[in-house]
Amino acid sequence: MRTEEALPLFPVEEPPLRGLARSSPARFLKFHKANPEVYSRLRAMSLALLRRGVERWGARNLWEKLRFDLMVETTDEQEVPKLNDHYIPYYARLLMKKEPSLRGFFEIRIMSSGGSLPQEAD
Repeated sequence: MRTEEALPLFPVEEPPLRGLARSSPARFLKFHKANPEVYSRLRAMSLALLRRGVERWGARNLWEKLRFDLMVETTDEQEVPKLNDHYIPYYARLLMKKEPSLRGFFEIRIMSSGGSLPQEAD
């Protein structure tokens, strides 16, 4: 009997980064500073809902609408910012922190990454 290792049938690839690595506060902060229009547009949408009498809303819903709007509005020459879903909890917390009228507007949970809103995001 041979003791050589069998070669796998398919090449083994490392899994993509997930969880903490993709949603770290440092990555959010870098994205936030490079794309200030994301915060501005999420803020405008949130305040528009508040003016309509909406007391609570889902941050993911706003995120998906922003993703759609950016795709439709962007020309071929412009680059659409990649809206990583892992940044949603950071933006929800940042909006509620910076905008007193939005406190409690989003339901928040403990982040699975264990991360928190970076102080530099202010």
